[in-house]
Amino acid sequence: MIAGALLMSISIIVLADNPAGSESYHGDPQRGAKIAAWGTSNGVASCSSCHGYDGVGNGTSVVPRLAGQTAAYLMQQLDKFAAQRRHNVYMTNFAQRLSPQERADVSAYYASLRSSFPPSNDQFSADQLERGRQLATLGDDKLTVPSCNNCHGPQGIGEPPDIPALKGQYSNFIVYRLQQLAAGHSDADLMFPVAAALSPEDMNAVAAFFERLGISSPKSSNVQKLANSSSH
Repeated sequence: MIAGALLMSISIIVLADNPAGSESYHGDPQRGAKIAAWGTSNGVASCSSCHGYDGVGNGTSVVPRLAGQTAAYLMQQLDKFAAQRRHNVYMTNFAQRLSPQERADVSAYYASLRSSFPPSNDQFSADQLERGRQLATLGDDKLTVPSCNNCHGPQGIGEPPDIPALKGQYSNFIVYRLQQLAAGHSDADLMFPVAAALSPEDMNAVAAFFERLGISSPKSSNVQKLANSSSH
């Protein structure tokens, strides 16, 4: 449903072009691991203070899961925050104080993770999940809403570099982003007419469906051990 904006997310998550030159930076996940764990020497806070060192984020707030997104997508979103083309006071301040190379490094780190998914939220009803499945896989002709998977890939796995993964993303964050996209009134944003056509009930239903797609036993990533074995 949500087209390229993360963050978590991210989701997140709006379709847009990469800023000129951002593709020339090649991220190093080992350097990014240190930024994620400790921040930077010029006072940028650690990414892990909100998103977790494992990139799992926080499902009780609007902090998205980053693990499982692509480096290109995460870099794109950090660039957009830095250029104030995506708005969040905390992320804008964070992204603007990171150099382009640091943004590439931390994006590469979080993209390298295969972190586990927290247990699914059990408050979703069978009817809600079925409505979410219909929207995700079939869409709704009456609402002129295509299926989410048309753009976000089978089971919402994402389509790099512009379109984020929705599989396993927190329902709170997906709803939050859909509300932002609907309120944006931007005809240039491909997600605006989709989000604007959805009722609050439909937003909650499709968000619940994608959260429940999270898997419980992904492979672990060796790069996560790096910062623990390095000195600050």
